[in-house]
Amino acid sequence: MLKLEGKRIYLRPVRRSDAEQIYRYARHREISRFTYVPYPYRLEDSYAFLKSLRRWRRKGTSEVFGMVDKGSDQLLGLIGMHRIDRVNKRVEIGYWLGKEHWGKGITSEAVRLVVRYAFKEMKLQKVVARVWHPNIASAILLKKCGFKLEGCLRRQTFRNNRWYDEFMFGILKREYKFSDREQ
Repeated sequence: MLKLEGKRIYLRPVRRSDAEQIYRYARHREISRFTYVPYPYRLEDSYAFLKSLRRWRRKGTSEVFGMVDKGSDQLLGLIGMHRIDRVNKRVEIGYWLGKEHWGKGITSEAVRLVVRYAFKEMKLQKVVARVWHPNIASAILLKKCGFKLEGCLRRQTFRNNRWYDEFMFGILKREYKFSDREQ
């Protein structure tokens, strides 16, 4: 089983036993505000999501990891690699974290782990992420991880009875800073 190790967390594929913890986090309105997570979120939504994940994994189009605390082995949130494009060597990432874990650098660590995996192991050349305006925290996080703002897709997403612009961020393999030990 794939496991990506960080300092405080590790990433591992999401499994069926995560359904209730995913439900406990995803049912909060704040999680759905800037994501495609439905609100209200029900336990049945967790199981349907896990079923979709198995299908996407078989097709090779997506891989979703649980962000897990190393000390407690507690699932903290999810980070996914979507639209895996092996021909053009790129992938889109998306993530959410349980609200009680916000502001602790957990998602930044997860993003760095996934980007390193995409470049080093999958041999991809580009990682992108979309941020719905006004999700400033996510935009700051991506910039902190080395992503560059590439453009704005105006009125791209209609959600919660309003239009959102989407900011597209990207990082190229040649821009990514591998540590000396990794290269």
